[in-house]
Amino acid sequence: MDPSTLLKRLRTVADVAGTIVLRHYGRIDFSLKPDQSVFTEADGEVEDYLRLQLAEILPEAAFIGEESGNDASLLAQARESEWVWVVDPIDGTAAFVDGMDTFCVCIGLLKDGQPYAGAVAVPAMGHRYSAVRGEGAWYDGRPIEVVHTEPNEDRAVLCISRNAHRYLDIRYKGKAHSFGSTALHFLLVARGAAVAAIGVVGGDADDEENDYGKSSIFYPAGSERSPLDLMPDPRDRRRPGPGLLKSRGGGTISSGRAEEQRQ
Repeated sequence: MDPSTLLKRLRTVADVAGTIVLRHYGRIDFSLKPDQSVFTEADGEVEDYLRLQLAEILPEAAFIGEESGNDASLLAQARESEWVWVVDPIDGTAAFVDGMDTFCVCIGLLKDGQPYAGAVAVPAMGHRYSAVRGEGAWYDGRPIEVVHTEPNEDRAVLCISRNAHRYLDIRYKGKAHSFGSTALHFLLVARGAAVAAIGVVGGDADDEENDYGKSSIFYPAGSERSPLDLMPDPRDRRRPGPGLLKSRGGGTISSGRAEEQRQ
């Protein structure tokens, strides 16, 4: 399948998945999974939809989802596959339950363990991000072009995971925000609305899974990550600890502390 056709189909699937999520929004019953993260009926319905639709797009690809990602047989299949779909039906489930519009539907496609294409819908806000390797990244149909300028140290936004303050000594002169969705944090950095985002992998359930959907958009947009890699290969389920994702001119992380970096 050529990249433009793949991208068009991914956008459609992400948009429809977003409408399914919105049917549940505001009428939510939830339960807690063993790791104490939130699960809703919408999570299961959207993941089932994504599994079926993505199999039609690329039948030979394996599938790893937020709700089925610990299935041993699925992980074994993914390790042997050239192509792997990695999805999070609702990134920011706690925000979704709490009535915050910042939750996202995330779809990522890996080729040989690396991000190849992705689409992320932010349905309550009416936004969509998408990208495919070699073709760039888009926000609401417009190409994303990060402008690399020196950030205003008092106003530049740093996105942090909701529990980052429990694990990291964050010292930053600008503004720090948590929107309840790691996906949205990645995307704000990708389009230059934030200078950096910190995620604590393994310490916050919302940050543990399926970061490849977001990174498929993050890298083509011209952003980068620190050596402390936030995104493990989901086929191995490794947890490397804290990591910083930044637009060029953003920030750095060292010894568990986020510090301002002048460039």
